[in-house]
Amino acid sequence: MAGVEICRLRSLRNSFGALASLGQAGLLSFGSRLAKATPLMRDTDLVHATVPLLVVDALRRIRPVLAFGHHVERIREIPDLLTVPFGNSYGSYTYRRADAVAVPSEAAAAQMTRRFGVPRAKLQVIPHGIEASTFYPEKIPFEPMHRTDRRTVLYVGPLTARKNVLALVQAFEHLVASAGDVQLAIVGRGPLEERIDRMAAGPALRGKVRRFEKLSDDQLRQAYSSADVFVSASLDEGFGFAAVESMACGTPVVALDTAVNREVLGDAGLLVHDASPLGLADAIRGVLENPEVADGLARRGRARVERQYSWSVAAERYERLYRRLIEMRAGS
Repeated sequence: MAGVEICRLRSLRNSFGALASLGQAGLLSFGSRLAKATPLMRDTDLVHATVPLLVVDALRRIRPVLAFGHHVERIREIPDLLTVPFGNSYGSYTYRRADAVAVPSEAAAAQMTRRFGVPRAKLQVIPHGIEASTFYPEKIPFEPMHRTDRRTVLYVGPLTARKNVLALVQAFEHLVASAGDVQLAIVGRGPLEERIDRMAAGPALRGKVRRFEKLSDDQLRQAYSSADVFVSASLDEGFGFAAVESMACGTPVVALDTAVNREVLGDAGLLVHDASPLGLADAIRGVLENPEVADGLARRGRARVERQYSWSVAAERYERLYRRLIEMRAGS
């Protein structure tokens, strides 16, 4: 497809499944296999590594290596102790030794420098894009969200501690207490889904939380476009795909006031300074009850996406970076 060739390399994950994530053993075995794939490396001009590779030095002896870092992981729950320290350690090693490191935002670049000591000159900021032919204002409503007359608050993403989804559900409880004609639609899966389901089954939220594990692109576009407001309570992002997709569909966005949200959303999103559930609820209510605010956010969001977040622009920047790294290696 479009000149893309897929080569599969076995790793411990093939044999042990999820157990291979302990200590990131799957990553280690994958990297080892990649370094030994001599025919593949011989046909390669550059390695663009989207996962940490401790074999980065072996690869660099053959070809230039561009690493990619989305954000710095943090330990938020006990299971994270089995993966996060290893992933960050391997990532730090990879980023510092690669020829260059691509990141999706200045906020992510600052994280890499502060936490991992990656020189700023090595970091290349290339924002992600979204697919304009997939995400745009949709006139066809997402029927499962429109079986009632309730206004819809939408969340799309993994159900994890980093995404702070429990705080969003708590904020929705506050919102229900003061504006009963609302519903919360959650799209995604993750380790917190059982806790979210228990909260949703409580007296205050019963019948007002709809959860969808996975939607097609068409359904997701309909869901974004049908929602009255999209909310991200995420504590840490490298970019924030869902918020940008929502803006592309003409839906107002409410998000916590973080460095990456200030950069990516700008004035096209309502940034919440008070990260408490009550503060988040107040911000959501302000959008739901003020059509002028909602319309302004939607209009600015759509314009910002069209102006700044295109995959074609990102692809051009990556191609220039690839060529520069290959030419630097050829001239050394």
